[in-house]
Parts: sequence; C-alpha cells; structure tokens
Amino acid sequence: LSYIRRNFSDSQFNLDAVVQTSGQPEKQVRVIVQQATGMSFMEYVKMLKIEKAKQLLREEKMSVNEICQSTGYATTSYFIALFKKMTGYTPKQYQEISKGSGENK
Repeated sequence: LSYIRRNFSDSQFNLDAVVQTSGQPEKQVRVIVQQATGMSFMEYVKMLKIEKAKQLLREEKMSVNEICQSTGYATTSYFIALFKKMTGYTPKQYQEISKGSGENK
C-alpha cells in the first residue's frame, strides 16, 4: 500500500507495476488492497488521485491541465469527468468553492 501511495500519480503506474515491485501475484495484490481499504485496486487509485487533485486545487496555483498531469491522467477531459463524478463538482468549481469558503473540503 505504501508503494501505491508513493507512485499512484506516475502516468506509467498500474497494477502490473505493483505486482512486479511487490513480487506478489496479481490476485494477492488485489486481495491485499481490498482487505486494507475496502476498495478495489482501481477504486483505491482513483480515490488517491482525486484526493491529491483536491489538495492541489486548494493549495496550489496550478491549471486544471497541470493538475491532471501531476495526478497521472493522460487526458484532461477524462480527469474533469471523473473528478465531477466523484465530487459533484468540476475541478474549477471545486477550486472556487474551496478557496471562497476558506475550508478544506
């Protein structure tokens, strides 16, 4: 799990990289992630990426495209759609709301 948390934003990061690094079979990696997080591998990685994006939107003066790249997404449109699906806001809306209220959401 620590390897996942350290490397999830690399654009080349995937389950195969975790399997290769850990030396565990793919099925075992999936089981470990599910038991530890209550989420599938992909759900967990998506959650980490969106949480990182939320942090960057609150704290950094980066464009949405830059945040998309720094969280490991290849296309901005996919990033925006996923962000909205998971938070209810577009990245820009989230940034405006979080900066306007002074709250860390």
